[in-house]
Amino acid sequence: MTVLGLKPIPEKEVTQVFSSPALEVRSKTIPTSHLVGGGFTVQLAILRKLALCASVFYRKVEYQDATVLLAGVDNPKTETDERRGTNLTDKTRARYWDIPILVRYYNLGRHEEGNRWFFELGPALRYVRGIRSTLGTQPPGGEVTTVETSVTPSKRELRGATAGFGVQLIDPVGVRVVPEVRYTRWFGNVFANRATQARRDQLEALISLAF
Repeated sequence: MTVLGLKPIPEKEVTQVFSSPALEVRSKTIPTSHLVGGGFTVQLAILRKLALCASVFYRKVEYQDATVLLAGVDNPKTETDERRGTNLTDKTRARYWDIPILVRYYNLGRHEEGNRWFFELGPALRYVRGIRSTLGTQPPGGEVTTVETSVTPSKRELRGATAGFGVQLIDPVGVRVVPEVRYTRWFGNVFANRATQARRDQLEALISLAF
């Protein structure tokens, strides 16, 4: 099990102003909290204190982006905003598949008894799948129309680098409980559109069971 310390997509507001033609774009992204994920890990011993650890984790991502397009020029001498607004709503869901491949260094050799701690470091891959979006459009004074589609992400595959620290605890019957903390820096954004900016820094706590 993995629990993220930060939302994959943060809440954010962005305002853009264009002069030709006169247009103001106000955008706000509201994420839905899906901090818990799951997966599995395999480990292969390389040397006495070194092991290769590969994991596959599944995570859900969901957000809503509300954008208002204000066309024209507002007269500052009046209390009424003369601009005409078009409302755009984007509700998107997606799945992340994360695959870190790490080298672990243990403080004890694999044939030595007892609990142990480890450091780990290595590359990570992220695949984005299952994107589903509902796009709503409301022109000035008009009705809302919705379309089911898939928002195109900035990247469907990402590379990153992961570092972590953990301990391996062994109970009397030989079950290994492995709590750890990992930090990943992703080299790009899955979603990058106005206020919707996927987070590139990932901090997570994990716990796994091994037999």
